[in-house]
Amino acid sequence: MYRFKKKAALVCAVASLITACCSPLSANVAFAQDSVEAQSIESKADFSSVVSDDLQPDISSVIKDGWQRDESSGVWYYGKNGKHQTGWLQSGGYWYWLDPANDGAMQTGYFNVTDAGGSTASFYANDCNAATPFGALYQNCWLRNSDGKWFYANAGGDLAAGWFYQNGTWYYLDPATHVMQVGFVDLGTGKYYLDASGAMKTGWILVDGNWYWAYSSGALASSWQTIGGARYYFDSQTFIMFKGRQKIGGRTYIFGDYGLANGWYKDGADWYYCSNGIAATGWKLVNDTWYYLDPASDGKMFVGYLDLGNAAYYLNTNGAMAVGWAQSENG
Repeated sequence: MYRFKKKAALVCAVASLITACCSPLSANVAFAQDSVEAQSIESKADFSSVVSDDLQPDISSVIKDGWQRDESSGVWYYGKNGKHQTGWLQSGGYWYWLDPANDGAMQTGYFNVTDAGGSTASFYANDCNAATPFGALYQNCWLRNSDGKWFYANAGGDLAAGWFYQNGTWYYLDPATHVMQVGFVDLGTGKYYLDASGAMKTGWILVDGNWYWAYSSGALASSWQTIGGARYYFDSQTFIMFKGRQKIGGRTYIFGDYGLANGWYKDGADWYYCSNGIAATGWKLVNDTWYYLDPASDGKMFVGYLDLGNAAYYLNTNGAMAVGWAQSENG
């Protein structure tokens, strides 16, 4: 986690109105392991002394005290005593970063700041929100850039990374880019699903017609699972819930919508009779009616004329064994 050493106590006013590109949320947040710890605004004293002044600078080619805009490049600077200031600047209740590597040019959008100890943190300054001063640092809020990507700026302005917890919901922000992730995310130790709002999902999840199940940790389940008293199987590679006839460990199982099938199960045009997902074979008495479940077809219900060598039978179109006179399908 990045933390800059405190050298001076500074006080800043966090923006109370950030709309369009930034949707403010609660400042009372907790962070999961691997997330970036909120940097105190006091730490900005590591980079420069604080200079305060009003916004709306005079446009001039002469370096004057206060804000100035270079007419040829459109870049903003802050002058004092005939020089461009560099480092962190508090002005009009907002924080700005004046890039020391670029003669104090005010930064906008996404940028990184490295302290004297080599620790680096990422920040985002307003580059498209008319309700917030141009170049002002975002703090304590969600923000969306012009590409539609979402970020979260902590109280100190540094961008959150890794797992981030807010108002009962977990989010995951890429540690390298700080962009909020959506969809399936494979973190090596587990695979997770984040919905369109970025919220981590748990329990049953339906995506593109496939069912998944996630533990309370958000990790997707694989292999055999007992959920609500029923047995399910989830593919170890795709994490998709098995349905229909599936071969596992050399044995064929039948899965319905609610786990291992029990009783009659229809797979396409074929019928099977199951007990805990295992298809019965041979003769089966169900509700006082005999059926023949063909062992050669993994237990598929047999219809029509059946010759077992020592005896012959006729199974009606519903699979029931005929007793007495029976008429075949061809008459």
